[in-house]
Amino acid sequence: MELIDNINRLLGDDLKRTIRPGGRLKIAASCFSMYAYEALKDELEKVEHLSFIFTSPTFVAEEATDKIRKERREFHIPRAERERSLYGSEFEIQLRNKLTQRAIAKECADWLRRKATFKSNRSKAPMQQFACVQVTDADATAYMPLHGFTAVDLGYQPGNAVSNLVNKMDEPAFTATWLSLFDQIWSDSEKLEDVAEGTLLTRRTVVEILKGINAAVFAQFKTNPENFIAEAIRLINEQKATVIIEHLAYDAVDGRFDLDIFTTGQTKQDFSKAGEKLTRHIYDFVLTDSKVERDFVTELDTCKEVVVYAKLPRGFLIPTPVGDYNPDWAISFQEGAVKHVYFVAETKGSMSSMDLRPIEATKIQCARKFFEEINRKFAPENVKYDVVDSFGKLMELVK
Repeated sequence: MELIDNINRLLGDDLKRTIRPGGRLKIAASCFSMYAYEALKDELEKVEHLSFIFTSPTFVAEEATDKIRKERREFHIPRAERERSLYGSEFEIQLRNKLTQRAIAKECADWLRRKATFKSNRSKAPMQQFACVQVTDADATAYMPLHGFTAVDLGYQPGNAVSNLVNKMDEPAFTATWLSLFDQIWSDSEKLEDVAEGTLLTRRTVVEILKGINAAVFAQFKTNPENFIAEAIRLINEQKATVIIEHLAYDAVDGRFDLDIFTTGQTKQDFSKAGEKLTRHIYDFVLTDSKVERDFVTELDTCKEVVVYAKLPRGFLIPTPVGDYNPDWAISFQEGAVKHVYFVAETKGSMSSMDLRPIEATKIQCARKFFEEINRKFAPENVKYDVVDSFGKLMELVK
C-alpha cells in the first residue's frame, strides 16, 4: 500500500502511469468532471471502457426537483452544489471561460458516448467511493478514498479540504476485494439505476418495446449487454425521430455563418487526388467522397447555366433531433436561365428512401423543413433544397 498526498505526489500523475491501453476503469464517486477528463484525456482514450457509479442519487428520476421538466425529460440534473457533476468543482468553473468549457464539453461528450456507462445510487444508503484500474484479471490497482473524479481530486487544482490523501493498493488480495465490491454493486439493480436512459422514455414504454423483440435477438443481451443496450437505444431513437419530425419547426435566429468556414482547415487537406483544376468552383480543386460526386463536379464545372458552386464545408451544419446535418453542395445558377437560382443539393447514389439509413433519411427531412423556413422568412422559393443522384436529376428540378 502506498500513500498519495496530492502535494508531492499527485493522483492524476499516478493514474497516467497506471492506465494501460485496453484496460478498464471502474469508479464510484460523487461526481464526474469534464476537467478531470481533460487532464487525463490521452490516457482515457486508450481504455476499453469506463464504468462509473454516482454514489449520490444525482441522476435518478425520482430525485428530480423540477416536476414539470421531469414530465418531459426522464432525468433531471439538480443544480445543488454537490451535484455539478459534469462541470466539476467551483474552483474549476472559475478558471475556465465559456468558450473553453464548450470545447472541452464537446470532446468529453464524444468520449463518454464511445467509452463510458454511468449508473447512479438509487438507494439512500451511503456508498464507499473508490477507483479501480483493471489491466487484466490479475493486474489491477485500487485507489481510495476518491470523493469525486475532478481536477481537485486528481491534485491538479486547489480544493478547500484540509487534506486530500489517497491510498494506492496494487496487492492482488486488496484489489480483488475492491473489484469484487464494485462488480457486486454494479450488478445490483435494486441499488443502482442506469443514467443513460438514452431514449428518454419511461420504463413502462421501454419494457413494452422490449417485449416485442424476437426471443433469439433478445438472447444477445446475455452475450454483450452493453452493446445490446446501445443498439436498442439507437434503433428506438431512430423511430422516435420519425415521429418528432412531423412536429419539427425551425425559427430564424440572429446568428450567421462567417465566410471563414470555407477557409478554416483547408490548408490541411491533401489535394493530390482532387482531380483536374476547376473553373466554376470557389476553389481551384475540390475533394469528393464518391464517383457520384466526381461525376457531379465534372458536369457542374462545364455547365454554362452554373455561375459558381461550392462543396459545403463541414462547418456548415443544420441542427436536427438526430444530430447535425451537413449538406453536400451549394450552387448558384444564372438568373433567368432556371427556375431556382440558388440550389442546395445532397448527392446520393440512389434516390430510393429505402436505400437510406433511417437517421440519414430523417436528417434530409429536417433539411427540407429548414430551407422551407428560410424561404418563408426571407424570400419565397429563393433557395431550393433536394436530393439528387446525378447532374441530370438536378437540371430536371431547376428547369
